[in-house]
Amino acid sequence: LWPEKSSVAPTACESRPRLYAEARFSRRMGSTQHHEDVSRLSIQIKSSLWFVPVLCVLAGAVLSFRTILLDRHFDYQAIPSDLVGGPDAAAGILSTVAASMVSLTALVLTITMVGHDEP
Repeated sequence: LWPEKSSVAPTACESRPRLYAEARFSRRMGSTQHHEDVSRLSIQIKSSLWFVPVLCVLAGAVLSFRTILLDRHFDYQAIPSDLVGGPDAAAGILSTVAASMVSLTALVLTITMVGHDEP
């Protein structure tokens, strides 16, 4: 009924279609594995609490270095000094930002503690 298998190894021409089929299958399986890895990575990134803040910190660092390079390129004269302000203005802005960060940290800790205490 069924033809008997030959004990002779297949010739190069006879084995080529099988090799091509195996190569296509392995590529397909490789791309499926790659797709699963990418989707798993995207799920981990979306569920990560620190991904967006880290991106913001990196973007801020890149932006600061770029603005320093821009200032050096224009010899620090791109914006008039009376528009920018002096060292006193910088100290006032920094103290305001520091005070607001302390207030925000206290608020977040308070909300966290109240949310944690409730059953």
